[in-house]
Amino acid sequence: MRFPACIGYHVSSTGGLAAAWRRAQSLGCTTFQVFSSPPRNWRLPNLDPSRIRAELDQVAALGACSLVFHAPYLVNLASPAEDVRERSIEVVLYGLELSSIANGAPLVVHAGTATDGDLRAALSRLRSSLSEVAGRTPPGARLVFELTAGAGVPIAALPEDVPRLLESASALGDPGICLDTQHLWAAGFDWQVQGAASKLVRELRSLGALEAVCCIHLNDSKSPRGSRIDRHANLGEGFIGLEPLLAFVTQPAISRLPVILETPGSEWLRSKEFQRLKEAAVEPRSNRVVRTRQRSNTKHAR
Repeated sequence: MRFPACIGYHVSSTGGLAAAWRRAQSLGCTTFQVFSSPPRNWRLPNLDPSRIRAELDQVAALGACSLVFHAPYLVNLASPAEDVRERSIEVVLYGLELSSIANGAPLVVHAGTATDGDLRAALSRLRSSLSEVAGRTPPGARLVFELTAGAGVPIAALPEDVPRLLESASALGDPGICLDTQHLWAAGFDWQVQGAASKLVRELRSLGALEAVCCIHLNDSKSPRGSRIDRHANLGEGFIGLEPLLAFVTQPAISRLPVILETPGSEWLRSKEFQRLKEAAVEPRSNRVVRTRQRSNTKHAR
């Protein structure tokens, strides 16, 4: 079993990238994720490339193996509202400037939804938005699309949606894919069937999409399978359970990628969660199953 070499948390970027990495490092992380700009508004901070390069040098000197940027939640490059598309393009281009400065660190963007219910029109708008983005993308930047939890009429939520997403993003040349374990579950993928992890890898390979996967978001779920509700739970404390998630991130094709936890809780709770995950990776499988069942029974007893 190969535990991911680059695994860590989404952390606050308050104080800059070096401060963010110190927060992640204190939790035991080897990588980290931060928002490229404020997550719930369109404001774009002043971009100071020399300062960012200096912070990246500090991050590298302190031992981070990688860095992932996450675009704000408001971004929808397929929106029928022209002002939302225009603002989304500017926010994505800002994040791609950061990606370029950071030597191609992935910028994760939600794939978006057809908020008017017309998927064909939404895909056309997405192509148009990405054509403009491609024409203004700085050298070396990498845009990565995260599959959504399936709410509304999604551009891409399940593996079979990936080919149409990549086709719509072909103007970018080399778009990437981010898989969120909670989003897949909420969209209907069943992590609890026998061999779910290897099944998912095989499906992605058969779709010609496996090579595009370049980042994993590792989350349990507070919502049931197929709910289309994006609600993250701490690993082993939700509907998915620890065992299927661990089986996925230790797949050879997945363990080489940056793995980011976006689970809730204080730094103390997160450090305990991270330690449990690492211990489970080296614990005999039979013991893990027993522990998971005991915890599950206790939870339902409450």
